[in-house]
Amino acid sequence: MKYSYYLPFFYTYYTRLGNIRALIAYLAWDLFLPYSVIYYYSGFRSLFQVFLMFIGFISLYECGYYYNDTRSTRYEIGGDRLNNVSIKPVPFVSSRMITFLMVLILLLLDNTVNVLSYFMMTIFIVILLFVHSSQMVHKISLARLFTFTGLAFYRSAYLVEI
Repeated sequence: MKYSYYLPFFYTYYTRLGNIRALIAYLAWDLFLPYSVIYYYSGFRSLFQVFLMFIGFISLYECGYYYNDTRSTRYEIGGDRLNNVSIKPVPFVSSRMITFLMVLILLLLDNTVNVLSYFMMTIFIVILLFVHSSQMVHKISLARLFTFTGLAFYRSAYLVEI
């Protein structure tokens, strides 16, 4: 189980979800619902493209989760989501970066996705997650509220072309 943390989405599963019911709810809310809305209004994106974009997005987003879990959760009640599992930061982040770059290459080869738009939105969301997890923002309740609201609002924005 320890090494599965290094695979995309497994970190989210083990630290945020933990069971099949939560996984189904997560996928319905964070993947299929946004895909359905975007597909209804624009009619673009194959399910394979959305899956690739999701894997690329969650790979980087999990770096933010990891940062949050190792830094800011020490200030929260019930903070340790890692359950004393030791994860080495360099292999963890490296595996995520490689996955994201592979997804970018596959999307570039597909030539039907605005890769620059996808890249910019994904990076924006991940930066917002890091800001939300920072010590400075953690000390200001209103700042946490605004950054959390932004994360909730923009979480599926990587699917939208600018």
